[in-house]
Amino acid sequence: MAWHYNRSGMFSVRSAYHCQWSSQFDDETNTSNRNVWKGLWKLAVPGKIKIFGWRALNGLLPCRAILANRHIIQNGGCPVCLNGAEGIKHVIFDLLAIDRLGSIVLEEVIRGGEQVQRLDVGLAKLILTGGWFLWWKRRQIVHGESVQRPARSGLSIVSLTKNYKMAAGMVTKTHQGWRKAPEDFLMVNIDASYDEDRGSGSTGVIIRDCSGGMIAAANRHISHVVDARSKGWSDASPTYRR
Repeated sequence: MAWHYNRSGMFSVRSAYHCQWSSQFDDETNTSNRNVWKGLWKLAVPGKIKIFGWRALNGLLPCRAILANRHIIQNGGCPVCLNGAEGIKHVIFDLLAIDRLGSIVLEEVIRGGEQVQRLDVGLAKLILTGGWFLWWKRRQIVHGESVQRPARSGLSIVSLTKNYKMAAGMVTKTHQGWRKAPEDFLMVNIDASYDEDRGSGSTGVIIRDCSGGMIAAANRHISHVVDARSKGWSDASPTYRR
């Protein structure tokens, strides 16, 4: 016999509690929440922005209104605009004329999966990146640092969002490492270095057979070099010779 409501197969009161909870309450709410979390973690943005979104959805951002509600501080007003309480909606969605919590609005944005056609990016990516950027700027203001103009902040948010999308689509090339030459061939590996401060460089070459054994090797120091390309050095890729 195995208890299939947990990974170990052993019965526990905790797993029985979760089983009873799932059967008692409507699964539609749980499914909706799972879609929000899946949508959040799949966004092509850095991990720090995903964590920011997770904290905002759970109401864990240390905004002054939240800290005041928990009796950590006394004043819950916004330290930037000095107008109204600083909640999650005030930080991220202050321009929206809606009477809803900021975390609820963020849930709908992530669940909707809409695209900003003119920018060719997802609305959720843009909103989360913008929210993180505004929160970062807010912290700088609180600590007495200077920040850029709001117009430039908008351009920075768009640029960051598009750069994150481009970075997510880039394919990382895995280094193969050294490989033996085919049978009856010799492999010639060359490499070079350049010291910009001293204006000098050096080269090295090694010849190996098909079993990896060294046939010959040499190196040379070049005292006067203008730049790294002046000697026509290659990218150290291997060359095969019979």
